[in-house]
Amino acid sequence: MNSKKLKLIFLPVILLLLACKKDNTQPLLTNNPLKTEQDLLVNETVKAYAEKKTTAGLSIGILRNNEQQQYGYGEVIKGLKMIPDENTAFEIGSITKTFTAVMMLNLLSSLNLTIDEPANNLLPASIPLLIKNGKKVTIKHLLNHTSGLPRLPINFGKESDSQNPYKNQDSSKVYEALKTANLISDPGEKFEYSNLGMAVAGLIIERKSGKSYSDYLKENVCTPLGLTRTKAIRDFNENLAKGYTEKGKETPYWDLAGYAGAGSIYSTTKDLLNYSKSILNSDNSSKSAIFKKVKEVTFSSSDYKIASAWFYLTINGVECLVHDGGTGGFRSFIYIAPSKNLSIVVLANNGWDNAATVANELASRLIR
Repeated sequence: MNSKKLKLIFLPVILLLLACKKDNTQPLLTNNPLKTEQDLLVNETVKAYAEKKTTAGLSIGILRNNEQQQYGYGEVIKGLKMIPDENTAFEIGSITKTFTAVMMLNLLSSLNLTIDEPANNLLPASIPLLIKNGKKVTIKHLLNHTSGLPRLPINFGKESDSQNPYKNQDSSKVYEALKTANLISDPGEKFEYSNLGMAVAGLIIERKSGKSYSDYLKENVCTPLGLTRTKAIRDFNENLAKGYTEKGKETPYWDLAGYAGAGSIYSTTKDLLNYSKSILNSDNSSKSAIFKKVKEVTFSSSDYKIASAWFYLTINGVECLVHDGGTGGFRSFIYIAPSKNLSIVVLANNGWDNAATVANELASRLIR
């Protein structure tokens, strides 16, 4: 076969590959001014991800020495060309658990109780004693994931909607699950991440305060800290990001009902950076005692070091408090490095995709 024929055969294939490559990318939309070293570092880290056609948007917040910077990439809602800003609200998934811990510590303080209070003392009398080998489940165990409760009830998947899995799981379903739950391990002995345990914590807050999770959050955390766009209800009039799957398809918001304490909150980079200030500078917080206590390590092993909901990780030799979250259409990440007076927040309106890789790389490059 002569070279001319080879060119004719392979040229369409090359053109097709180029077309496919082009079709998988999108123009880079960003408010990044690209002026400072930090601007350029953020852009270098995020650019390839933001240019993927399946990517919706990212809002990145950086707090360093009390100065905040926000970087928006992509779109709040695909097709509208509206770049996420510091006030764009996202589902933050399991970062909610850190708020639940603050709320619980606040509640216990008001009741003159400690985190060593047995959970059953604050639950309905119909709930069997949560105990294994003589060790009772306490509030501490619920907050640091050592209660022995499973991640989710055994029959959870039978009643769930794949696109909105918690919507039918009200408080009665959570309580029913507790009645038949078998503890996986002795309370306080082993880390076992548990959405069920955090759901129970959220319900205790509601039961003992007489308020909804949403109202207690607003009155005892958001208002004192000035978090104006952090809510556990979806009543935003504007600037609310829509969620998309890893394939870029729009997907429903999640309704967590009885699992509010595990992942119901919406927030913004601005609010989460202001929230992190209370952890970085707990002495200056309006909830000083609570934010000091929430950082205290309550469980450690060869693999884990955990406070109330927060995980301690070492990044480039720097000890950080870290948490992430994920729902069907969103990913969220927060890193707090007290010794560097630094906090990083990454919010993405894409679920279960490469946002984690981008967030972790960004944290690794910024935390030094």
